[in-house]
Amino acid sequence: MSPRPDTRRKLTVLTVHERMKIIEKHAAGWKIGAISETYGVPQSTVSTVVKNKEKWIAMQDKGNLRKPRAVSNERLEKAMKLFVQQARENNLPLSGILIREKAKDFACQLGFTEFKGSAGWLSKFAKRQNLAFKKLCGESASVDTNMCDDFKQKTLPDLVRGYDPKDIYNADETASFYKCLPDKIYTMQSEACHGGKYSKQRITVLCATNMDGSDKFPLLVIDKLININLQFFPPNATAVLQPLDLGIIKNLKHYYRYSLVKRRLDEMEQKKDFSDITVLDAIKYMSRNWAADVKPSTIANCFAKAGFVCPDADQQWNEDIQEDLPTITDDMMAHLSEGVSFSAYCNIDDDLTTAELMSDDDILEFVTEPKSVNGEDVEDTEDDPHQPLEVTSSMVRNTLGAMNNIPAATENVPAEMFGIYYALEQFLQQKY
Repeated sequence: MSPRPDTRRKLTVLTVHERMKIIEKHAAGWKIGAISETYGVPQSTVSTVVKNKEKWIAMQDKGNLRKPRAVSNERLEKAMKLFVQQARENNLPLSGILIREKAKDFACQLGFTEFKGSAGWLSKFAKRQNLAFKKLCGESASVDTNMCDDFKQKTLPDLVRGYDPKDIYNADETASFYKCLPDKIYTMQSEACHGGKYSKQRITVLCATNMDGSDKFPLLVIDKLININLQFFPPNATAVLQPLDLGIIKNLKHYYRYSLVKRRLDEMEQKKDFSDITVLDAIKYMSRNWAADVKPSTIANCFAKAGFVCPDADQQWNEDIQEDLPTITDDMMAHLSEGVSFSAYCNIDDDLTTAELMSDDDILEFVTEPKSVNGEDVEDTEDDPHQPLEVTSSMVRNTLGAMNNIPAATENVPAEMFGIYYALEQFLQQKY
């Protein structure tokens, strides 16, 4: 017995545009039957459209009612994408419940009152943004030791094979509370992770150096390079695999903090008023510390600790060597802040982020007013008259202080000249 033919009528949904065409054709004299046959819909549907023509004309004048919803969805999507991206980049824990609640909050502020933030929306959002919810251990993402070992043993040897140590570079950024002195350590410790009112006293520094320490790029400056084989470390593994994170940056910050404390102690000894530390002062000190104090042996040992070994190179490095760094005694530190050790002071900004997190208001402003994307609020900094930096009353040190401003005001100074100048400065300061 043959199956009975399907006589069920197929449902056809007309768009607003099609309904307006039907109204126009009817007004032009078309018969209901002809219109029905043209659009493949029942005559009753055509009659209903014509009967409600005022409704469809008004809708046409306002535009498709779905358009405002699409705009709201687009802005909400951008806001949530930025929120999640920022949290992931800073290793902040996220959950489905948190994302749904944040989405409902954003939707309310954007005027999208019908948004429910359902589990279905979360599933679709996660799929669109390629999100996978993974547990974070403690306050930051955990390190996959197996992945790191695999990178050291299998990936890294192939990457460095055929290169000399002088041709292998590592770059990383770090942040510092450049104005912080020991007397401010307790008030700033709570700000270290993600900014706050002291975040405007933060500077971000980019460090770059080669494997044997023979070529340290000027801080915050990367010369134009060609024929680069650029490689990124596995995620959440920089604490184990990044040479600059294994002691080089910490070494730089140690010398910088030492310089600031010595400056303040010198001012106290000479009974001078305490001078404020400007951004220019911070750049000068860090540049001097980077060029003259951070030793090639320290850099080479940190690369070795990260697993960088060139098979064809004669490497005489020992990752277990501990450098004898200058320090300030507790008695001397007590003159600046009671109960604060020099080591604690040096660690004040270990967890400081290199960029301030955007607030909810910042995110909403970003997605609402695209024109302001590049319009950052720039903090007003104090004017620097480029006066000589008075370290002591001696002629030599006053002269060196005045000379500090000359390279900064001169264009196209070769990078190696900074290292020569800072080495000369260190030599004269020790001699006199």
